[in-house]
Amino acid sequence: MKKFKRILLTVLTLALIMGAFPALNLHAMTVDPYMPLTTTEADVTADENIEKKDPPPVGAPSPYLPLWEHTPDGKPRLFQDPDDPTGTKKRVYLIASHDVKRQGYCGPDIRVWSAPINDLNAWRDEGPVFTSYNEIWDMWDLMFAPDMVEVKTYDPTSPKAKGDGNVYEYYLYPHNISDDILSVFGYRMNMVAKSDRPDGPFEVVNWIDPNNRRLHTKGYIGFDPGVFVDYDDNGAVKAAYAYWGIDTSYAVELDPDTMSTPKHHSQSKYNKEKYVPETYAALTAAIADAKTVYNNPAATQAQIDAEAIKIFENILGLQNAYLLRPDTDPLRAALVICDEIVYTYSGRYTAASLTMLRAAMTTGTSRVTSENSANQDQMNTALLGIVDAVKGLEQETAVPLNKYILDVAIKRAEAISDTRPCSFMIPSTSTADNRLTLDDYIFVHPRAKEGRTLAQVRTAFGHFEASTIRQVGNKYVMVYSRRSGPEYGMGNHNGTLGYAFGDTPMGPWVDGGGCSNFL
Repeated sequence: MKKFKRILLTVLTLALIMGAFPALNLHAMTVDPYMPLTTTEADVTADENIEKKDPPPVGAPSPYLPLWEHTPDGKPRLFQDPDDPTGTKKRVYLIASHDVKRQGYCGPDIRVWSAPINDLNAWRDEGPVFTSYNEIWDMWDLMFAPDMVEVKTYDPTSPKAKGDGNVYEYYLYPHNISDDILSVFGYRMNMVAKSDRPDGPFEVVNWIDPNNRRLHTKGYIGFDPGVFVDYDDNGAVKAAYAYWGIDTSYAVELDPDTMSTPKHHSQSKYNKEKYVPETYAALTAAIADAKTVYNNPAATQAQIDAEAIKIFENILGLQNAYLLRPDTDPLRAALVICDEIVYTYSGRYTAASLTMLRAAMTTGTSRVTSENSANQDQMNTALLGIVDAVKGLEQETAVPLNKYILDVAIKRAEAISDTRPCSFMIPSTSTADNRLTLDDYIFVHPRAKEGRTLAQVRTAFGHFEASTIRQVGNKYVMVYSRRSGPEYGMGNHNGTLGYAFGDTPMGPWVDGGGCSNFL
């Protein structure tokens, strides 16, 4: 076991610094390493009034990228060279966020650098491979810690196949933080984009309605995503998994056909049913009835509004089957629908009734953004307030018939999945984990629990954020930012990388401790 851990730590260290780099030959770079830091039109313009000063000296220059580049949260990936038709050449790709703001983290684009695997001096700037415009806030979305995976499919008859017979596709998980305050209306963390090349262009594949991006994207993937594609012995995709979370650690088995939505609980070993079946069936029936009315050219406004309210009532009626963590999805769905009511048809309703709706939405938003401390009853109460406010909307006289809100309600309700992700994958010391007992950590190996108290298990793993997983031999290794400090004689901080390992991509996990300390 000690030998395995020594080998594992060596591999992890090499992976984290992207291999044993030879001495850098700056003249061999394809860019000027001393190019001054510049900004672009995509840069956040809120800092225009900040006094312009020379940047401070660089205290820790990058060992392999030019000194003007600022790419935190980088994840190294080994992909096929997209310009090699034979399918035999590979490049190392660094997928990273992009620090361009004078104050605050990251920026409005995902930055990618790459180098041939046999010459890690020759780094190439692939440029900003992805940006996203937020129609609600009339601004560019912010992109935090991203990930990207390569999915290969053997299909030698495809015109896209390389010489090895494989078709290669790339899925980008940009960690779209949207409005920078985790607002429910800017919440596009689950965004997934696809391309034929790792350097793009990428197209978002999980819009709820591609023609109305105000409804956002569907799926569960959240903060600091890490994605893993598992292949069988014949080189075919066996399964795909996503991991995410700040403090609380989540994971889900993905539908390999979408790479964005969960594999249905009836077909997955890990994903479970999210709602009491009768309550989800009632919502499904309400959606079907609403579609019938929506498609009826003779439907009256009263009939249209009644079906929309029925959808709201059945969203409220969903009963969470998982009691260890409150479910925010119904509340989020209701908020997005109501935002369309306020945004698109504020003149359709009386000012007094709209004021009541906005107040209910404010309460609902505060519950969603404090989900770690809120409980299910508080979520349900906030949702009830929204449903009552929708019922209380009073239309102005002589308004024309309109089906738009019913269409929005149908599409947003359909995006509520009855399959839930796996919560508390890697233990943490966060307040959300206070709900758990030692037995509730079902993804922790019994060996990691043996002889330890609940507090000791939570501290030993100490998950904070930024999970990423790789296969090392016959083991799966999860590396993540870890809360630690006291064991080093320091205060609590998250400047340490920790790791856990298991026999499958979903554990059960054994803590490996810290593998590097950046403080």
